[in-house]
Amino acid sequence: RKLARRDLKRVIDRTAAALQRLHRLGWLHCDVKRKNIGLIDGTAVLLDFGSVRETAAAKARPERVGTWLNMAPEVRDEVLLDERADVYSLAAAFRGLCRNRDRRFFESLIVRSLDNNPLKRPQTMDAFRRELAADQDRLEKFAVHARIAWAVVGFLLVCNLAFGIWHIVRLFHRDEQRRRAE
Repeated sequence: RKLARRDLKRVIDRTAAALQRLHRLGWLHCDVKRKNIGLIDGTAVLLDFGSVRETAAAKARPERVGTWLNMAPEVRDEVLLDERADVYSLAAAFRGLCRNRDRRFFESLIVRSLDNNPLKRPQTMDAFRRELAADQDRLEKFAVHARIAWAVVGFLLVCNLAFGIWHIVRLFHRDEQRRRAE
């Protein structure tokens, strides 16, 4: 289902953190997809470790493993299997979950993570999470600036309304004085 931006960011980050931990232990998941990401009480958990490969062995002898639609191009071609393949699969899993209004915040990271050239993707899950956090910082700054802009617009509208009312009252008062003088 579609998630709110904050929830989506949290789910992506938690899934990336689980993959990061797996990578640090020397393993690749190799089958990151929506079905293999569960939500338990709003917390994302990584599921289905049936395709897990040891990182050193996978790098030495790459093989086609995982779900075709979420599989990195280099894995499909059995050229390379490393952490970047999980980065690609994670981005593929979350690509469809971004609402249109959220795309500008997540799309650049997801598009770069889905690049056919593994060298243009974030090189590790840690790098992916850092970029995701930077996107969140940019989002929060945007939200603060938007609130300030709306406050300024509101203030200017109130000032304009007050000036208009003052001007009307002044004209009315001037007309009243003319009538009395006549």
